[in-house]
Amino acid sequence: MDSKDFYGGIKTLSDWFGKKITDTQADIIFESVKHIPIKAWSDIVEKYTKRFKPNPSNFPTPEDINNSWYQWRGANPESVAKSFTQTDCSECFGRGLLPVRFLYEPLNHVYEKSYRCRKCENWKLHFNHHCQIPFMTRQELLEMPNILDIWPWKEME
Repeated sequence: MDSKDFYGGIKTLSDWFGKKITDTQADIIFESVKHIPIKAWSDIVEKYTKRFKPNPSNFPTPEDINNSWYQWRGANPESVAKSFTQTDCSECFGRGLLPVRFLYEPLNHVYEKSYRCRKCENWKLHFNHHCQIPFMTRQELLEMPNILDIWPWKEME
């Protein structure tokens, strides 16, 4: 969402709950919730004004707003899919992820792990912005020790 949409919604919430929000507070909240699409933001603001009594102590925190976003996403999967456009990527073949096979030498065991593609944002199809999976490129992975294979898999001997 852009800042204009956000500040309109935060003013609605501020007026409803009777809580004065400074520009600095609004800016801090915006940084925490700017990833939320405008349709979800509008629905979240409407939810708070319809479900909560107008009391300053009911004013939602950034965590409350993000939790509402996760709930909204679960209830509106078709809207989430439309809010992100998958792009072609030669690095991850459009998947957003780079699965790799490693050799764990002490046990001579092969295991798989995935990294988010550093060259595109298609990983957003699978994860939210809080995802802790590191970003990598194919080249960075090839420079790591004990790498056996990067998806698409080759036949293992």
